[in-house]
Amino acid sequence: MRRIFAYVFITATVVIIVLALTQSPLPKGPGVELVVTKCQTCHGLEYLTDSAGISREMWAETISEMEEYGMEIEPQERETILNYLATYLGPHPPSEADRSPHSSKSRNRTIDAAELYRQSCAACHQAQGEGMGRLAPPLAGNEMLLKDRRYALLVVLHGLEGEIEVGDRTFDGQMPPMAHLRDEQVAAIVNYILTAWGNDQRRPTDFAPLSPEDVTKARSESLTPQQVWEYRRKLR
Repeated sequence: MRRIFAYVFITATVVIIVLALTQSPLPKGPGVELVVTKCQTCHGLEYLTDSAGISREMWAETISEMEEYGMEIEPQERETILNYLATYLGPHPPSEADRSPHSSKSRNRTIDAAELYRQSCAACHQAQGEGMGRLAPPLAGNEMLLKDRRYALLVVLHGLEGEIEVGDRTFDGQMPPMAHLRDEQVAAIVNYILTAWGNDQRRPTDFAPLSPEDVTKARSESLTPQQVWEYRRKLR
């Protein structure tokens, strides 16, 4: 009898989650299932959509408040939820056409890498890759980026969190993951960074351009920003 009850309970839970997803007002994206499961337990999803447009920092504060009210989540779950909210309900959410990183239709588009950089990166790293104060490190002449092209890919795809040094300056900001970009967009933006502003003259001669397939493989690793920081630390 207990087994039957457990089976019925689990089945009912799965059905509720599936129905919530099919009727959800939330945009599709990595982590949306976890957001629905954790957040709809206490309140409607409209609470989230009504708050759309706030910064990553404000979403982090909101999650902390929910934890104070009793929401139980593991650190990795918290990171997944935060990444979803900051990406899809943040100040600059991806367009509907950009939400599928593997869309066959999107792969046929010609990508203007410089324009993509301007739209996605220049607000913090500036137009010529010079960086911004102590907030965003420079990309032009950044030795760590030029040492390992995989590191640059992981930062763009999975984000970076932790104190770093670039030249004689220390940075302790947070680079959000840009996993909403399509595979070919990520490849284009990293290749642009590694060749712009004279970086092509500083990088190793055996550097090969990244391909969308390289991005697909790196995307499957599902690293956290902290793990990317650890990868960076080992390069030094």
